Amino acid sequence: MKKLSWLAAVSALLIGSSVFVSCGGSDSDGGSDPVLDKITVDASAAKTVFAVGDYFSADGLDVKAVMSDKTKKPLSVDEYTVALAAANLGENGKIIRAKESGHSEEAVVTVTYEEKTATYNVTVSDVVTKLELTIGSAAKAEYDVGEEFDPTDITVKAFYGDADTVGEDVTESATFTATVKDDEGNDVEFTTEEPGTFAVTLTAEYAGKTAYKKATVTVKEPAAPADYEISFSNTKNSYVYSGDGVYTLTIVEANDSEWGNQIFIKNPNKLAGVAKGDLVLATITVKSDKAINELFFKNQYNGGTYSGVDTAKALTADTETVFQVVGTAANDYDDSSSYVIALRGNLADTTLVISNIKSEVLTDYDVTSVTLEATPDSISAGETSTITLKDQYGIAIADAVYEITSADPVATLEGNVLTAGDTAETVTVKATYGDFEATVDVVISAEKDYAKYWAPSITTEGNNAPADYFSIWANLGWVDGGYVHLSDMTASATGVALTQTVDNFCWFGTQIWYGVSAASDFSFKVTSTVAGGITINDVVYELEAGTAKEITLEGVTGKLAIQLGTKEPATQLGDCTFTISDFSVTAAE
Repeated sequence: MKKLSWLAAVSALLIGSSVFVSCGGSDSDGGSDPVLDKITVDASAAKTVFAVGDYFSADGLDVKAVMSDKTKKPLSVDEYTVALAAANLGENGKIIRAKESGHSEEAVVTVTYEEKTATYNVTVSDVVTKLELTIGSAAKAEYDVGEEFDPTDITVKAFYGDADTVGEDVTESATFTATVKDDEGNDVEFTTEEPGTFAVTLTAEYAGKTAYKKATVTVKEPAAPADYEISFSNTKNSYVYSGDGVYTLTIVEANDSEWGNQIFIKNPNKLAGVAKGDLVLATITVKSDKAINELFFKNQYNGGTYSGVDTAKALTADTETVFQVVGTAANDYDDSSSYVIALRGNLADTTLVISNIKSEVLTDYDVTSVTLEATPDSISAGETSTITLKDQYGIAIADAVYEITSADPVATLEGNVLTAGDTAETVTVKATYGDFEATVDVVISAEKDYAKYWAPSITTEGNNAPADYFSIWANLGWVDGGYVHLSDMTASATGVALTQTVDNFCWFGTQIWYGVSAASDFSFKVTSTVAGGITINDVVYELEAGTAKEITLEGVTGKLAIQLGTKEPATQLGDCTFTISDFSVTAAE
């Protein structure tokens, strides 16, 4: 994040000058010489508030010509023309009001160069007889070194004649300067670059009038990492800070659920100046006096929802382990964000030492290493695998170049997407970025593996069923999550069979999906060892125990969804063996 000086920040936040650019024409005339594309105007150094009766001045404008090759050329004052809106010019050339209401108004100034124009706004005010500057009790009086100016509770009012006792708030149009006395008693610009306590004179100027206020401002070094606050989901646990960036945590009690053993480290993102949309590298070092099978580290972007990125590692006793995660701060990012450490397993009487806590906003950085991934790395005829070259932070490299290097491949590669042919083969893909290169193998089988999405550990998530495959949906944890347990699962092109055991109640037990790549007609039989209702694409079918029921569906899009139960009334098949047989799918007419 760029830092403004205190004075520059005042101007940027409170002047409110706007620049509007109007351009036309093409980027190039097709020749080798660049042509004029547009002009830009910077009015930050020009006068932008005029009183009625003043003469207009454009001194201080910074006007540039932008060429079709993106180069910029500064223009001298004799190369362009400047015109204030005609409605704000009187016959004698003095500035007038165009509107009768209020005490001030915005007027447009047009700058022209070779038929290209740009505009900026100025304020035209009635004659101000008095200016009043107020620094309220809520105004910020303490700043960190390098911190930008905060205008909260600072107001400027303009008064027009003795009869005006109310005044007009002109804070956004006023210009400000902040000064202090140097060792020789001279006024110099005030900045927050050095710590200390300063007697600051804040000056406001508007429509030729000036107002002053004095204030005491304290500048201090920013909060050190020692100011991180650590809390626990289990209040029996505690920590001690040693004063050198190292925190020693005493875990008195921990259960067997990783998200039930949470440790929260507040504000690393806030102290790093993270904003929504930033790419953030979160780093932490952890050492345990015991071996830990799995410790999760997460950069959680807010305090209210599960938002962020995480990773997990095993810890060796008395060995420092570095955790790093990279992710983009989501739209729900806020200052309540924290790092979260979660322990898996019963780790009572464990001591953790945490150090090197740091958030870093990644902007321009050098790639130091690459890895190449294929997702998935095993596909069947007609399927695709996405090949992705990632940098040391796990971020996809957009400018990577991909090519197949194995001999005589049947599979094809377009961009970074590999499409399998009808031949079994192992295809090697190479990715190149600058001096970096990496390879990855993708195994292709000629026949589809219908058991591919059938094991609960790799079941489909969310609402996206794999196209042209059977799969189990387990997004809500019903499968192997304390509700439904599966065994004897098989899948093929023409049938599915599974045995479910139900521990707890939900109106459906298992859900079986078949993804549809194009509108399709289905024909198949379903059989259950127990009687009851099932739901197929929101339609309920009643089954008799051990009797096959024929199902025909036409024009199905999205997916075929079979739920082993009914929602209204809420019933489920319960413990049973369920079979789909004689399965046929054809393109819909």
